[in-house]
Amino acid sequence: MLLPLLIACESVEPTGGVFTPAEVAAAAPPPPTAVPVAPSAVPAEADPAAALAAQAIPAVPASGLPVGARWPVRLVSTLHSAQPPRAVLGLPSGEEVVVAPGSMIPAEGLVVISVTEGRVELARVEPAGDHANISTLILEAQYR
Repeated sequence: MLLPLLIACESVEPTGGVFTPAEVAAAAPPPPTAVPVAPSAVPAEADPAAALAAQAIPAVPASGLPVGARWPVRLVSTLHSAQPPRAVLGLPSGEEVVVAPGSMIPAEGLVVISVTEGRVELARVEPAGDHANISTLILEAQYR
């Protein structure tokens, strides 16, 4: 089993001491890159294909979370048997707030609609010109 490995090995003469620094040859400069061919002398208005080729290619959008994306608001806990019922919400900033129905979280544009066992219903209010868009958001407990 080891015989093929031993046959394939070739002895090499040492070139210097084990603890002496090795000399490194200077790297050759990279070869010159090709220069793109200049567009033809035909004006872009006369040749539609040349006009399309002359336009810049837009950058591909990055995959993953969009720019400005944040972690969502999350339900940490509910106190549904308290009067009024309350919930602890975790905000994208890392802060936790205690809310009750009717509470507002202006930084997130949220209004608390109801708090039940393991569930909170919120309304997200977003400005849209001369009116507002209101959407419902329901958070459910991840752990019981």
